[in-house]
Amino acid sequence: MTGNSIASILTGQHKSKAKISKTSSQTSQALSTPTLKREPKQGWRSHGSHCLTYTLDTKLTAPVKVAAFDLDDTLITTKSGSKFGRGSFDWKFKFDVPRIFTKLQAENYTIVIFSNQAAVVNAPDSKSLKILTTKLDDIFKHLEKPVIYYASTRKSRKEKSQHDVNLYTLFRKPNTGMFSQFLQDYQLTEEMLDRNSSFFVGDAAGRPVDFSDSDLKFAENLKLKFFTPEEYFPSMKHVTNGDG
Repeated sequence: MTGNSIASILTGQHKSKAKISKTSSQTSQALSTPTLKREPKQGWRSHGSHCLTYTLDTKLTAPVKVAAFDLDDTLITTKSGSKFGRGSFDWKFKFDVPRIFTKLQAENYTIVIFSNQAAVVNAPDSKSLKILTTKLDDIFKHLEKPVIYYASTRKSRKEKSQHDVNLYTLFRKPNTGMFSQFLQDYQLTEEMLDRNSSFFVGDAAGRPVDFSDSDLKFAENLKLKFFTPEEYFPSMKHVTNGDG
């Protein structure tokens, strides 16, 4: 991705392959509207109703290698065997994720999870939001070091306007709003990214058994190397030195 294309993402002018109805002013407002609240240095933070993040109190320095992952059916699956988790603790790792993340962090990768969470209402009194943040807090307990997390969320159906719908769409994979927000939150530019070493892993790859190709298109829109979980996790030889 060129410097100009990164600049267009940050100003809300980037157009992904999924056609959406939006304006550059909406995107710019979504990514840069100031807030009067004091934001946490590390912990949970919402960018409006359309984006939830677990923020790390860290400054990323060039070259930044990004190891990006989807969450559900990529890093975790349900303990119960249900398609969707039944509460905050109905999850288990699909692979030896803690070991792999530790290895990536030792190789100076910045790990970022990008997750579509269409069922989560991003509001202070939201039950679905509490379930999600409790689940991620539990997952983080099993990791040696914390990781960055972004989720595309939504407003209550009773409250949302067309503006909210546009932001919701912009921040859902395969569109690149979450990645743009990540760049802004950590003050990153194209020149600071080691794009040749960066990659994205997700299960929605457009295969006959997949529900969509949103993860594959997300990676394509960002010009990142893409792997399915089955390709990436057994060896890690695609992106790391050593034997995995």
